[in-house]
Amino acid sequence: MTRILSWSAGSHRKLAASAFAVLIAGGTMMIASVATGMPRPPGPPWPEPAMIHDETFDSPLYWPTNQVIDAAVYAESWSGYCLYRAGAYVAPYTVPMLDTNGNFDIAPQSGAIRGWFQPQWSSLATGQGAGPGNLARLFTLATTNGGSGVVLWSLAFSADGNTVQLLCQTETQSNVCLSVPVSLQAGTWYLFTLGYTETNCALFVNDQQVASGDGLLPVPSVAAPYTALVIGSNPTGTDVVSGDVEEVAFFSGSKFSRRFGEPFGLSEAWEIAGYYDAYSPIAALGPISDARLAALQQARAAAVAAEQDAASASPSLMASPMDQEAMNNFACVTGGPVIITNFSTSVDPVAGMDTSFWVTGGTNGLLYDVYASSALNSPLTNAPWVWLGHTPTCSLFSVSGQTNASTLFILGTPHDSGNGGLPDAYVGLILKAAPPLGYTPSSDGFGTPDAWYLAHGLNPLTPGIGSQDSNGNGIPNWEEYRLGNDPLAQQTFTIWIATPNGLAGVP
Repeated sequence: MTRILSWSAGSHRKLAASAFAVLIAGGTMMIASVATGMPRPPGPPWPEPAMIHDETFDSPLYWPTNQVIDAAVYAESWSGYCLYRAGAYVAPYTVPMLDTNGNFDIAPQSGAIRGWFQPQWSSLATGQGAGPGNLARLFTLATTNGGSGVVLWSLAFSADGNTVQLLCQTETQSNVCLSVPVSLQAGTWYLFTLGYTETNCALFVNDQQVASGDGLLPVPSVAAPYTALVIGSNPTGTDVVSGDVEEVAFFSGSKFSRRFGEPFGLSEAWEIAGYYDAYSPIAALGPISDARLAALQQARAAAVAAEQDAASASPSLMASPMDQEAMNNFACVTGGPVIITNFSTSVDPVAGMDTSFWVTGGTNGLLYDVYASSALNSPLTNAPWVWLGHTPTCSLFSVSGQTNASTLFILGTPHDSGNGGLPDAYVGLILKAAPPLGYTPSSDGFGTPDAWYLAHGLNPLTPGIGSQDSNGNGIPNWEEYRLGNDPLAQQTFTIWIATPNGLAGVP
């Protein structure tokens, strides 16, 4: 929800900023080129119990296809759309302190504000630019009453881009509550987090605290309905930040986190460092370029052609529904994990192995891909894989002429997280790439989504979490994810191994 503040230019308090020496604050993520193809789909939300509100700027994703997206307000981004702030004047984008139900979207006394910023300009100190050319306000908290208003505080960059300052209003005057030199590069995403209480404040850039200062005056309850945060400009639409703003989140220090010595309402290790480490690689990707879209389209066409060639060359590779006699002897149950069962193999010294198995569980109407590899000692994503075909559930799948001494079979679901036309399993196993048109944060070094760990009650930031065997069944957590298993409960294997000497890994 946004609204524009009414404002009196005559009551506007002008706050000056000065330049300081250069300092690189934290790490950066460079974007090689600005893509114009389409926005990258937003990833799963980072679990943050103390967050009370967020502005994702993703409403254009849900608009009708015939609705025009205002390029003066929204830009394609690494997470849907971002807020575009550029020019001498913009229509102010504001977040009211109170929502329509009277709940706080912005903590009035102690809390934190965190957001991504990508400048169109480079700091003068870098030698690659001259800064924004004006006082550039990233976040401004202001109160208005009728036709007049006052800035309570503003996080702003100096005109040369060499300094970021927190300009705040005390009971008697405007002060610089904190100041730190910065060196910003155009086209680079930076994470800025401002934590505040009545006694102190702190500024974080990327995953590091870079400055601390005096506390901020709390907003009186009577003023809360008239108070809002302005993003990317001042309340009159000038002092424009000249860049993109993404994923602005608000935290409250009055929530439970305060009991754990976190007065700003967020953990530096989790909501700042962990969040930054998980999403900075995605930010570096930027939106999806036209070239990337064309490459995905070609890959999809090649995959479809390969399926058609395999089907015409080896009809026996395709699955056939169970006949009535087989159905009478075997009760196929759908729902739950899709698994391989009733595995059989025979060996011909000349022709090689003939293998067949039934596929059960899963969902009726979906086609599950079958992949095979002979590199049993390699990680799943690094091993050489071949696509054998696809099969519906409650079907018999057969393959003949397997000449390897041992073969690993795996089922892939038709899930396409990026809506790119290729299943995630095909992209990961065959193309050796991330899922098309999307990226899932992973911290375990094996590509397992952090969201998967969190959904099963595990901390993805635990050192070595991917190699741990949380349920003691001999399968590391990263492989449990690949198998579709619950890492905390022992359950049936979904991968089966056939060798000329018999079966291995069968429960």
